[in-house]
Formats: sequence, structure tokens, C-alpha cells
Amino acid sequence: MDNENVDADNDRSSLREAVEMAGLGRGDERDSASQSKQTLAIPRKPIQKSISSHFRENISPTSPTAPSRVVFPDIEMVSPESLRERSIGEDTRSYNFDFDFVSPQSIRAPSPDPNRELPAIMEEPAVAERPVSLVSAMEEEIRDEVPKSHSNEAYQVPPPPIDNDYNPYQAIGSQVDLLKVAPAKRKGTKNWFSRYSADWWLMEFLSCLVSLLATAAIVIILKIYDGKPLSKGPHSITLNSLLAIFITIAQIGLVIPLSEALGQLKWVWFKENERSLVDFETFDEASRGPIGGMKFLRTLGFGHLASIGALISVLGLATSPITQQIISYREHLVPGTSGPLAQAARSDVFLAYNPIQGSTGVPDLSMQQAVKMGLFNAANESISASTPSCSSGNCTWPDFSSLGICSKVANVTSFLTVSPLATNLSASIGYMVDNNVTLPNGAFLQAGEMAMNITTAPNVDNSSSVSPVNGSLAFANEPNAAYTTISDHYVIWQNTAGQGQADFGAMEILLYWCVNTYSTQVTAGISSTSISSTSVNIASTNTSLTLPDSNSANGTFQQWGELAMNPSNSSDNYTVDGSANAALAAYMGTTFRGTYEIGLGGGYTTDAAQVLVSALFGEPGLAGARGQVADDMQLSGVQNLTQNIATGMTNNIRDRQFAGQAATGTSWVLETYVHVSWPWISFLIVLLVSSFAFLLATIVKTRAVKVDVMRSSALATMCALGQEVKGYMGPVDLRGSTFEKAEGLRVRLGKGATGW
Repeated sequence: MDNENVDADNDRSSLREAVEMAGLGRGDERDSASQSKQTLAIPRKPIQKSISSHFRENISPTSPTAPSRVVFPDIEMVSPESLRERSIGEDTRSYNFDFDFVSPQSIRAPSPDPNRELPAIMEEPAVAERPVSLVSAMEEEIRDEVPKSHSNEAYQVPPPPIDNDYNPYQAIGSQVDLLKVAPAKRKGTKNWFSRYSADWWLMEFLSCLVSLLATAAIVIILKIYDGKPLSKGPHSITLNSLLAIFITIAQIGLVIPLSEALGQLKWVWFKENERSLVDFETFDEASRGPIGGMKFLRTLGFGHLASIGALISVLGLATSPITQQIISYREHLVPGTSGPLAQAARSDVFLAYNPIQGSTGVPDLSMQQAVKMGLFNAANESISASTPSCSSGNCTWPDFSSLGICSKVANVTSFLTVSPLATNLSASIGYMVDNNVTLPNGAFLQAGEMAMNITTAPNVDNSSSVSPVNGSLAFANEPNAAYTTISDHYVIWQNTAGQGQADFGAMEILLYWCVNTYSTQVTAGISSTSISSTSVNIASTNTSLTLPDSNSANGTFQQWGELAMNPSNSSDNYTVDGSANAALAAYMGTTFRGTYEIGLGGGYTTDAAQVLVSALFGEPGLAGARGQVADDMQLSGVQNLTQNIATGMTNNIRDRQFAGQAATGTSWVLETYVHVSWPWISFLIVLLVSSFAFLLATIVKTRAVKVDVMRSSALATMCALGQEVKGYMGPVDLRGSTFEKAEGLRVRLGKGATGW
């Protein structure tokens, strides 16, 4: 009893301290007598001792030693209704004290006491509209403590001091004993969107729809830009930026249903079986992103539905680098729309020559230069065709035709006749045997005196002349040779010091008018021209112009009249003036001649002879070659020489001004365009389909185990744990300590009468 009296005295002292902390003194108690009712203001910071200690030690539901009934000598528990009933008729004064509310769950039924017993209060869910108030049994004594200065107006408790640690909802007693209930600010009814968002999967399906639309927009954009030149959209938005926007939207649309489905599966996980409480955090981390997903897969493995969502979350890390591979920028050539035209020279007429009195005249100086350039070019190098004009460095032309000069070379060694002739010198000392080496058309090489001879078929006075067309050995059957031939020359030479048939060789070289069809292109500034076809078709001839009588000889000679040629695949005519033709033929007859003699006083008689000796014997490796190999090498050297002469003359004809309209081609410029690699976008589509399928599977699983839709709700997490689990876990502590406690605790989700 003595101890109980001491506790009662301590309680009274604590209440007086509470009144003094509220700013009330004994001297003011009479002035407040006129108020109709008085309420008690309990400080929001906990009182150091007495009542707060009593609540923590005897009333707290987490206290393992709390008795079923507690003795409080001067405190009783009453409801607000009893307070109103008590105030009627007893006192009309109003006291402006403010009570903190005590949760009914925090109060246990008091134990029997012989002196004074408190009626037991049954536990029931707290209702914000009907809080249970704590009122001291010493109310009369507290009324005596009301200051006089507040007798005419309600006393307002001064605000608490500014304190960073101040908590307006701090409980008195145990941490879970008291609950401050504020009136609801939301409207009583919710619209359908909020209701379906909270209780169903509306937001998740909308997110999937947004992701689907964003993916469709990506496909449409890529389809529009695929193969198109790189360009900027409105407001300088590049294609990369535009795609990044929609890819980000698609990713966000995937994250929401994935995260919420994983959050829902944690409730399913605990509903299906008893699990370790730490799994709750594992699920929660997995719903936040791929790092948590990796931890989830490492901890819980792949044996359940949630592992699919965690795997999708991890694979989502690859979305950005993979989507970067969808588009690439390449370069290709497109027709240019500006700049100079691409042109290739061509000619459909040849008229140029310089007349000389008493002669057929000579070609103009540019043609003579072209002949000499072809003649003096190295025999193992080729002269390129006329270079086209291409400012962009990349041009193409459709095949076009132009008047030109062609060449042919044939080995006529088999036509040689070797006839030995004895001379006085050889008879006297037996040193040399002369051989008369001839061709059927009269061309010859006098062995012992000449090592090589370039000649034409001789005329009666043994002077230089043009070739009679009936004198050709290899090209007698060439079509229209009687009209197109410019020169027909023979080269006869001695290979060794021997005197037999095999020690001599002969070739026939033919230069003639032709119409060439060219395939020309320029790539990276380097031109390439090839002859795709050659025509010698004759459209008409005018044979009224003939050579002077002094040049006539036995046989039929070329009639140097105007020549009109017409390729079979073209309607254009290509014309050669008769006088220009005769001047060119005469010039070639005098230029492409000469001999090479050995011995004392020997040498080259013309530049052409020197060039041909180099072509015949100057090929690398020719000294060690024998038989057909040697013949082929010599033929190749002479062919390259004569082709250079023909190409040089053709370039001169094509490059002349007013000789014909240039061939117009296409100038190509480099353009950067968008290339779409469609297989890469399948990754984003697979993620979208997988996330939607995972959401549907989660909905089906939720219905199968009969769990409410709680997803990742933090409020559901706060309310899910029972008092026993909360008591075991204790207050919030360091994460490591809380984690250790959770590892040893196995829980299972269950539904009671009032909820989960």
C-alpha cells in the first residue's frame, strides 16, 4: 500500500508539472471559474517520468510483463460521451485544454485491485471520428490549477519551441501506443479512374499501350527514313534524338507494368507458403530495376514466375546499346543536281589537214604530234583514252560512239620466202651468205645488209606509196578494207645470225577508220574507258577523188574520197573528208618506214625503225625465249606500239572543237543516307511482348491464389505485418541488424476478418 501511495503521489506531481509546462499557475485558478468546461492539454513531448513511465511499463502491448489489469489510484478511462454527460449540470465553464488521443490497442484491461478498479475496455479498431480520450481522475484538482487570467476567454496553449527534433505526432509512452488522427482531406467519393488505378491494373495496361504506340512510332519513323538522305526535322531535331525520345517512352512504358507485377508477386509469394521475411526486400529490390533483378535471380533462382520478370528487367539493360545499332549512316553516290555537266569528248567528223601545193598535203600539227606521241611512248606502256570532264570525281556515261582509228597486227612469218644468193665476198672467204627474204606482195628484207625493214608494198618506181588493198596478206578479207584502210605496213626482221627459214620473222600492221562504242566512267577521280564494240559499216562513199597519177601502180589503189560510216546500232553518220584522209595516209606512209642495219656503217634510218627494234627485241626476258614464246612476245610488243599510235590519233580526233557534240553523262556526288538494320528492333519488340505476357501471367496468378491487388503499395506494406511480428522486429534500426532479424523470421500472408 505504501508503494501504491507513493506512485499516486508521483502521478499527481507529474500532472501538476504538465499544467505548469502548459503555462498555467495556481494564482490564475480562480479567474477561470466562469468557463463552462475545461480540457487538459498534455505536452506533446513525453513527460520524463510518472505517467509516461507507467504507460510504457504497464500498458504497452509490446511489454511482455504488462498485466491484464493495471491499478491507477486516481486515473480512470472514459469515453467522450461520458465527458459530455459529466459536464451537464456540474459546470458550465469551458476550459481550453487539448488532449492527445490514446489508441485503444495500446491499453490493456486493468487487473483487479482491492482499493480501486478501472473498467476494462474492449479492443476494437480505431475510428478517426470517435477517438478515445484519456482524462485524469484528478480533474477537480486540475480545475483548481487553472489561472485566473483565463477566466473570461479560452486559454490557448503556446506553440512549442522551434526544435529540429520536434515531432508533433510524438507519442506519450510506448512508440506504438498513441496515434494522432487527422481529418481526411480527400473527398468521400473517388472517380472511376482513381478507383480502377488503385484496385485493378488500369495504369499497367495503359503503360503497355503507351509502350506499344511508342514502338509503332519508332517503326514508322524508321520506315520513312530508311534509305533516305540524312536530314534534320523541325526545330533541328535529328533522327537520333527523335528515336531516343520514343525509345525512352517505350522503356518507361515497359518498366511500370514490370515493376508493379513484381510488386504484386511478392504478395503471391508469401500467400502460397511460409517464407523468410527477407524475401520481401528481395522482391522489392527486384521491382526497382535490373540491379535488384540480378540479386533476385542470384538469391531465389529461376523456379518461379517472378524470375521471368527479373530476367526481363536485367535484359532491359541492353536496350540502349542494342537500339543504337538499329540505324547507321552510310554513303552512296547520287546524281548531282548542280555543278558542271559530266562530258566525254566524241567526234562524228574529221576534216583537218594542211594542203601543200603539188602534194596531197599533210595532217595539221596536232595530228602529227599525236602520231609521234604514240610512236615514242614506251612499248610496254599504254596510252589512255581521252579523259572525260567530271567535276565531282564520280561520273558515268551511257555507251556512246565516236569516230576513231583502229589498228591490227598479224604474224605473217609463214608467208616469207628465203632465197640464198652467193656473193663474191662469201665465195672468197666463205664468211657470209646473202639471203633474199621476200613476201608475196613484194615486201622484202635483204639479209646480210638489213636486220629489219619497215616497208609497204612497193610501186613500180620503188618509191614510197600507199598500200594497194589487194596486197594485204592477213587482212585481205576485212570488210570494207578498200575504203577504211589508212596504212598497211610490213615489218620483216632477222632474229639470229642464222640463215634458215626459222631465223626470220614478218608482221603486217593495219591502221584503218572505224567507229568505236565506248564505256566510260570516272571513279574517285580516276577515269576508265573501254571499247565495247567497233564498227566499219559504210553508209556511202564518194570515189571521185583519187591519188595523183604519179602514185599509181599495178593493182587497185584506195580511192581517197569522202567516207561516211554508219554503225549498225545507230542512225548517226560519221564522216571523213577525202582530202584529210589522203593527207593522213600519205603522212603515215612516210613516217612509218625505215630500216635497221648491222655491221660497219649500220644503224637506224628513221625514228620508227628505232622504236620497232625496241618493240621487237626490247621485251624483258626475250633473250632467253625461243620458238612460239619468242614470237608471241614480239607480237605483243608491236601490238602495244601500234595501239598507242591509234589511240593517240583517236584522242586527237575526239578532242577537236566542233567535231561533234560531247556525250553527256551523270555526275554523282556522295550523299549520307540512313540505313536501318531491322533485325535489331526485334529486341525491343520482344521485350514489349514479354512484359505484357508477364503482366497477364501475374494477373492470372493473383486470381489463382486469391490475393487482392496490392502491387508495390507502401501503405499495404505498412499494414501487412501483425503486432507479434512488429514486436519481434522492434523499432527501425540499422539495416544490417534489421536484415539479420528478418532472415530468422518466417511469415505467411493470411487474410483475417478485417483484411490482410
